[in-house]
Amino acid sequence: MNTLPAFATLDQNNMVINVSILDTIDDIPTTDSIGISSSFSILTYNTPDSSVINEPAIGYTLDTTLNAFIPPKPDPTYILNTITYQWEPDPSLTYDLHNDGKLYRYDLENICWIPTFGPEIVGVETT
Repeated sequence: MNTLPAFATLDQNNMVINVSILDTIDDIPTTDSIGISSSFSILTYNTPDSSVINEPAIGYTLDTTLNAFIPPKPDPTYILNTITYQWEPDPSLTYDLHNDGKLYRYDLENICWIPTFGPEIVGVETT
């Protein structure tokens, strides 16, 4: 985690379009000084009063209800972990990770992929 103060520039949908690391909190620019329209906003993080979860990255979205930067969802079946606010594969589904017909399920406890054996189909719940 970066310990220097920084800011993320967000678009009108709260998506991060730029992240800048600063030398001091005094270096945080105003909207006017960086020449962006009023539909954009600036959010500081890594400051003493910041409680935002996850560091922002371009393409992440700020969820103001959760006070967290959420990365893009890598697959429609992934589930948001409500502790880390990171996307995880649904452990009840199987996935063909390598497009070779071999199916795997995600083991949340061990944080790894486990091969499955049988007639499971990607996107279908396992029993």
